[in-house]
Amino acid sequence: MIIRCGDYELTKPILRGDKAGLRASLWEATDGGLFLFARTWPRTGALRDLAGLWNLETRTLLRLNGYPRSEEHFVRLRDLGVDEERYYVVLDAGDRFPLSVLALDSRRSGSIRALRTPAGRRNLWRGVRTIATGLGILHAEGTLHRALGPDSIFADDRSEGDFRLSGFEWSLRVAAPAAGAGTATGQTKRLRAPELDRTDGGYGFATDWFDLGILVAELLGFDVSRKGRRPLDRLRTQIETSNHLNAKERFVLMGLLEPTPELRLAQTSEVLPRLADASAAVSHRSSQPDKPLIIGFALGASSGVSRAINEITQGREAIRLDDVPAQLAFIEQDLKAATHVSIRAHDGLRYVVNGARIQYSVQQWRRPEPTWDVGFCTKVELAPPESLDQLVPLDGRHIEPRAAPELARTLLKARQRAAAWDVVLPPDTRVEALSEQQRRILDFFVLTNQLDALLSAARIWPVKVVDVYERNDGFEIEVTPAPEEARDSLAISLKLSQTATQMRDGLFSLKPSGDELKFEIDEEGLLVRREGPRRAAWRYERAYHHSAGDRYVFWTDEVAARPPLHGAKAYVMPAGLGGTVAQLKRRQRAIENMRQHAGLLSAIADPDASRRDTSDKPRQSEILEGLDSSKRQALDAIWGTQPLFTLQGPPGTGKTRLLETGIVTLLEEDPTRQILVTAQSHEAVKNVERKLLKRLAEQTNPSERLIIRLDDDKDDQHVTKVATDLRASLAKSDLANKLPDGLRRRLVAEAGLDVTTREARSFEVLVRDSANIVLATSNSGDLARMEGNRTRFDWSIVEEAGKAHGFDLALALQSSPRVVLIGDQAQLPPFNYEALYALFNEPDRILEAIKLGGGFAPSLVDRTFSVLTEDDRQRFKQDAPLWRDMVLFFGDLFSRCLLSERRNVKMAYRLNEQHRMHPVICELVSDGFYKGDLETHEDARARFAKEPVPFTLRENSWLPDEPIVFVDLPWVQEDKSAVGEHGGRISGGSYRNDAEVEAAIAVLEQLRPVSGEACEVQLLAPYRGQVRALAGAAATALDEGRLDALKTATPPFAGKALGATVDEFQGNEADIVVVSLVRNNDESVGKGLGFLDQRRLNVLLSRARRKLVLVGSWRFLESRIPTGTRLSEDDPLVHIQTLMSWLEANTVPGRVARVDYAALKRDAS
Repeated sequence: MIIRCGDYELTKPILRGDKAGLRASLWEATDGGLFLFARTWPRTGALRDLAGLWNLETRTLLRLNGYPRSEEHFVRLRDLGVDEERYYVVLDAGDRFPLSVLALDSRRSGSIRALRTPAGRRNLWRGVRTIATGLGILHAEGTLHRALGPDSIFADDRSEGDFRLSGFEWSLRVAAPAAGAGTATGQTKRLRAPELDRTDGGYGFATDWFDLGILVAELLGFDVSRKGRRPLDRLRTQIETSNHLNAKERFVLMGLLEPTPELRLAQTSEVLPRLADASAAVSHRSSQPDKPLIIGFALGASSGVSRAINEITQGREAIRLDDVPAQLAFIEQDLKAATHVSIRAHDGLRYVVNGARIQYSVQQWRRPEPTWDVGFCTKVELAPPESLDQLVPLDGRHIEPRAAPELARTLLKARQRAAAWDVVLPPDTRVEALSEQQRRILDFFVLTNQLDALLSAARIWPVKVVDVYERNDGFEIEVTPAPEEARDSLAISLKLSQTATQMRDGLFSLKPSGDELKFEIDEEGLLVRREGPRRAAWRYERAYHHSAGDRYVFWTDEVAARPPLHGAKAYVMPAGLGGTVAQLKRRQRAIENMRQHAGLLSAIADPDASRRDTSDKPRQSEILEGLDSSKRQALDAIWGTQPLFTLQGPPGTGKTRLLETGIVTLLEEDPTRQILVTAQSHEAVKNVERKLLKRLAEQTNPSERLIIRLDDDKDDQHVTKVATDLRASLAKSDLANKLPDGLRRRLVAEAGLDVTTREARSFEVLVRDSANIVLATSNSGDLARMEGNRTRFDWSIVEEAGKAHGFDLALALQSSPRVVLIGDQAQLPPFNYEALYALFNEPDRILEAIKLGGGFAPSLVDRTFSVLTEDDRQRFKQDAPLWRDMVLFFGDLFSRCLLSERRNVKMAYRLNEQHRMHPVICELVSDGFYKGDLETHEDARARFAKEPVPFTLRENSWLPDEPIVFVDLPWVQEDKSAVGEHGGRISGGSYRNDAEVEAAIAVLEQLRPVSGEACEVQLLAPYRGQVRALAGAAATALDEGRLDALKTATPPFAGKALGATVDEFQGNEADIVVVSLVRNNDESVGKGLGFLDQRRLNVLLSRARRKLVLVGSWRFLESRIPTGTRLSEDDPLVHIQTLMSWLEANTVPGRVARVDYAALKRDAS
């Protein structure tokens, strides 16, 4: 008889549970293609109505499954669910079986006995270390195993100690019998921890470690039964007097089997080093944590290391090839940055140590005999990282560089004081390689981050200092371009202009305007973060032509500034470049860590194959009743789908409303949940925070929800401020008043501590790690530190995902087993995505740039792809189209998630009911950018029909009442007196259109906000130069009294002045939006539109609630499309054709009005 369990068949019982359902049954199972295991609990008796507990424990299991390299410690989770008869967890154990099954199988039991031999014990201790690490992860999550024994450890039958901790029995915390009380195999009862026999005893973390000791003792052949008198004393005596164990092995076993829990070896940080010592002692080696790893370096003219150091230090302080002491000093400093070591064991063992600037290839020392007690290095590492590489943390262990000849003379002493490389960093032959699919995804993140670094390096401008002046208010310097062939070659390979041309295009025609034109001027043109005080900010002053080359003048008023010397070589770079480097390094570390999240890489590559469905749905509550049907369906799909979900939120659909509702619902269901919310910009994070706080304040007991903000120390919810307030509240609480006087006085004293004290910082860490909601920017330094501490969240929610590059999301993606990305690929794309997109169309350029650029961005570009074989180059070119499509990361992932549909539920959903825009404006946006699928909710239609408009028009105004008005200016090609655009690439600077500025101000003059009503008005344009012109003209008109009526209008977004770019205003809205389209030229058909691409135009047209006024040239826009041609859907100009066709068809009373501004002016004159 076939037993069905969800989508699986249970084919053979292996371990029987009990009838009460308190102990799981284990089955062989299959999905039709794989041999699997299933643990099941019947939905009877005590477990009939425990769905709530199941959901809680499912969450714990998913968090554990999301830990880095979790598959190396736990049996891989395949699926989990509930049907009418049972709860079940499906496990993919590969070719492993429970130890209890192996022990009973006569064909396989020899593999257990083999672990007791001297040759097998090292494998045993390695396997136990794997289990101990997994147990430590459980305890870090606050979870007890409670059933650690032969039934819960899976291993293969090759005697290699390839252990994995199994699925779920530790997590369903009902009153199951203790592990020592017997097993499903009918074995004699095993010893259990003494505290369980006390009347006041119970399970604790120390109990799990005792069970681990019992398991190890049993595998080593000791009698762990409870028969006879004082069985624990008998077992400890057997271990102490054992001749076949060494002292280190006996020590760790006796520590685990200590009868008193308080004295037991029961901390992961203590257990793991002891297990390493036991393993090392089997082969008579050392792994003491205070001992250094020693490397002997062969240095000199023939050494690859020496040549690399010489190349990196080229210039005035170049280190010669024969200067061994200077090279050793450089290496010692460079190795201080090393935090991890890559182990390459699949093609001859070697270690790759990643310094700040160089990757060192460490091999076995071979004189007079091979040994790993010390390492040997003569070359730098050029080969790219392999999917089989192990990335292992050094955990603070010191690496000591020595000159090889000197080390050879003192080798005996060095070996005695050194830690052995292969013991401290043992190669794990069991590490599974990333699949080709996973490798391609990881390569995408690595490549794009490196290309972003190279693009920054290629925009550093080399100059020569012509003059230095000291002024009353600071210093002024005059520079001229001093091109470098290598940097210009890098720029050309990246499809950029040469540096002198970049400088001319970027500065020559611009006028100084404060912060936007601040630079740093440095003596070294490398993309590195320098230690020491902040460099001075230099303001761009002016530029002029000179017979000896263009001249540029900068000045600074910072008294501590040290200007470069007259005639010196210098480099002009954007201000704040140190912060950019810090972000690049954080992203680099996060991307390196993604190698440990193979499941995440698979989910990105093939969402459907990695999909797990649940029966979960949001708990019904009042807060869900106000959602429209589109949002309700989206929440149902989000709850029921793991590990990824993508949500597209077109303008006005309330994606932030959905986000806040989802978070509040999650916390109502389980107040202990921890949720990470990130976005690329501080403004987006602040917007979510503001709405969340307001929403939480409406709930019962809002103070029970702990919400913190990272990074922004001016925010009231910043973790430091929240921790300070909590310390003060605790000191005044009823609980404090009940404490003994000494403790209460200490609590009051600590409430007033400075936030920099150790106690205050420790409390802040506690608050941070306990918060229900953590808000941060996607590349937050504090978030990176939390990730480094292995902090795990139940959910990771990314807002504005459509504006983020894939590398921006590396931290958020790996912070939780459940990730929801919210964005809109039809709105603004990631910054500078065009550059990356274009490069992936020419992959040879990328390889050339990486080869040329490593020296300009040391430690950020590691030559990963600079030494490819011909086969690898061909594979690189084949992968390039995939990487190109992934540049628009959210949109590409959304498309692939959309293909996954099971039971009518997809992994992607698009909201389709909007509430913000007037229905006519919505129709324009819907038809232009969403294929007509965006609709106005019926409640919004009723609101627009009934609510009074918060503005009127001046008496006898020329501005029509229609919700959409096109103020039409003549096309320069048809009217020679017309004023078009100026600026741009030809004359330099950002595009401006003075005629449109005049018309836009004239529009504002027609508006009359209703007294006492909030009315927001905004001017938008796609170009910074036009925004400046609009803002300046509006300020002048206000001063002249022409816009007095607008003084009663509410300024949009936090009271900023009129005028904003598309990028600044995405996510914001206003009652009236006036859009200056700027472009008006006589270029040929299909050209001359610039920033009026589909995504930017979507944002421009969708910000208005009540009235949208477009200022531009109707005929110019019409002329971009070939007459009589219907463009295809993928044509870059199809949005212009759709826009103009829609406006033409809807220019009817009550919908769209077109105003001939030139005729209006003629009539007025």
